[in-house]
Amino acid sequence: MMSLRKGKRGYLRRKKYLYIVVGTALFVVIGLLFFVLGGKEDGSAKIAKVCAVLTALPASYFVTLFVVMLPYKMTGTDEYEQVRDAVGEGIMITECAITSPSMKTVLLDYICVTDSGVIAVSRNTYDNTDKYEEYIKGMLSANGIQTHVKIFTSFKDFIKRLKNVEIISRKDADDKLLQAEGVLLNISI
Repeated sequence: MMSLRKGKRGYLRRKKYLYIVVGTALFVVIGLLFFVLGGKEDGSAKIAKVCAVLTALPASYFVTLFVVMLPYKMTGTDEYEQVRDAVGEGIMITECAITSPSMKTVLLDYICVTDSGVIAVSRNTYDNTDKYEEYIKGMLSANGIQTHVKIFTSFKDFIKRLKNVEIISRKDADDKLLQAEGVLLNISI
């Protein structure tokens, strides 16, 4: 079964499924039930029709979330295995769509948090990666974490960098590294 935990492989696919099938379908069915039950012409019919209309709001919310996540796809198995092998037991996040109020959402396919900084790869950066690096660095800094952030646009260069940096296992990681992971997950959808 696909993971529903943010930052784990399969998260985006599972979230999209839940948003469109469970969220939207559930509220559409409930709205239709209210509408059918409101077919009578008494006082309760008006309440049922109002409830039917009100279910459109959460249904549209779930459709909006689905549309926002639609362009982002799960990473390939071969790539995932390459990153998993390079990171080992280190802190790795995958399928992380970083949101910002001033920039477009960007999907970071993989992120590794190390003592030397945050290393990520994104092949769909819409603007210069420097802006995203500064944004992430600023968010980390606002949470008391001073570290370097590097976003690669080439998977090959990302893997090369991972192989040349010391990876700290999750069980040996200090609070700073774990907190950095938490911040990254908090600024993503």
